[in-house]
Amino acid sequence: MSTQNQNQNGYMLLFRGTDLRKGLSPEELQKVTDNWMAWFKRLTEEGKAVAGNPLEREGKIVIQALN
Repeated sequence: MSTQNQNQNGYMLLFRGTDLRKGLSPEELQKVTDNWMAWFKRLTEEGKAVAGNPLEREGKIVIQALN
């Protein structure tokens, strides 16, 4: 990735874990994981993603009330 891309404004992608494991066979879960990893690798190779680390499972979700 070029220095030019690193200096540009970008986005922060936040991924919230789901209960993906529920209801999936080990083979299905592996396929979903492989697809996600390939997608993220492609974003990195295209210079659209820099790094990724999982969020902690603890925390709160903040939602704006609609009036």
